[in-house]
Amino acid sequence: MEKSLKAVLFIHQIEFRRTHNLVELTGLLQKTGVNIPVADSDLERLNPYAVEFRYDDAEIILITPKEMHQMVVAMDSWAKAQVAAASDNESDE
Repeated sequence: MEKSLKAVLFIHQIEFRRTHNLVELTGLLQKTGVNIPVADSDLERLNPYAVEFRYDDAEIILITPKEMHQMVVAMDSWAKAQVAAASDNESDE
């Protein structure tokens, strides 16, 4: 999901700092009017996996495989559509 968000930030030419924070990355997109297919509340649940869980022994609330699958599919499909649209716009110019 992090890589999907960063790909869309890149195609929209939005600068971002080096971070794994999913909510921070989506916030940058939302500030420029880009809608995200996954709710911030769901991304907040994933942040420990992206940040704390990698580096600390933090206790996290588990996400079911079904919930995770739905979020990943939504984010992946959205990012692919964003990249395709940007590619189409470039070829039209």
